[in-house]
Amino acid sequence: MPEVTFYVLSAKTLNERYLFICKLVEKIFRSGMGCYLLTEDSQQSRYLDDLLWTFRPGSFIPHERFIGELPMLKHVSLIGETELLWIGGTR
Repeated sequence: MPEVTFYVLSAKTLNERYLFICKLVEKIFRSGMGCYLLTEDSQQSRYLDDLLWTFRPGSFIPHERFIGELPMLKHVSLIGETELLWIGGTR
C-alpha cells in the first residue's frame, strides 16, 4: 500500500532542502522501495533529476522523469509534475 510521509524542515535555503530530498530518496532506495517526487513544474523536475545524479560522488539512485508510464523496473523513483495514482495500491 502506498505510504505518505510529511517533513517539516528547518533548512533555511532552497539548496539545503533539495539536498535533503536527495538524501531521503537515497534512503528510500536503500530500503528497497521507490518514491514519487511531485514537483511544481518541469524546471524543478529537471533540476532534481540532475541533482540526483550529482549530489554525492559515487551515489547511484535509479530514477527517471515520469512521462505517463510507470517504469519497467521496481524500486525506481519517479519525478514529475502531475499527480500519480497507483491502482489497487500496486505498481
